[in-house]
Amino acid sequence: MVPDLSERESRLLEALVHIVDHILCQPEYERGEEDDLIDTRSASYGERALLALERYGLANLCPPTLRLGQWTDAGQDLRRRVRQGRASEIFKYWLPRPSRPSSLQGPAYAPETALCIGEREVMLLEAVSSMAQTWRVPERTIQALAEYGLVELVMSGEYLGRWTAAGQKFEDWCFREAWAPFAKLYKK
Repeated sequence: MVPDLSERESRLLEALVHIVDHILCQPEYERGEEDDLIDTRSASYGERALLALERYGLANLCPPTLRLGQWTDAGQDLRRRVRQGRASEIFKYWLPRPSRPSSLQGPAYAPETALCIGEREVMLLEAVSSMAQTWRVPERTIQALAEYGLVELVMSGEYLGRWTAAGQKFEDWCFREAWAPFAKLYKK
């Protein structure tokens, strides 16, 4: 396991590994074994997941693009442990997309300060929340986001959570960060 993790960070990292293993990894049937490649599908949620896994030393990027990554030995070990412990979890729930900010301008917000966490953990939260908005995930994944106060657990149809005010601020920040390079282009 990755050293120096809090229990909730460890649970969130295991949730991301489980989701990536289930959604972004394809078995290598020709050789009869699992491939060690992660295919982000050129989607922002996949790229966020790959970058977070790389930051934790669980995956390597395969340049020149963010399309593919490769599990490291530590990533493969965690992947196997998570797979054994969570094999019966059903990918059943997801989170609704939060409402988007009306503009890219807004009050200064720093998730590291607001949530009292480090940059690495912010990347992990961003990856897990984007995967949970795009794909069905196990209940435990949404519970892990709730531990950070970003989501409150509320059953509503296929959704198992609702964004809290803190979660909406975090998602607004994620949105602004993703669009910041483009905003500069359009201001010309």
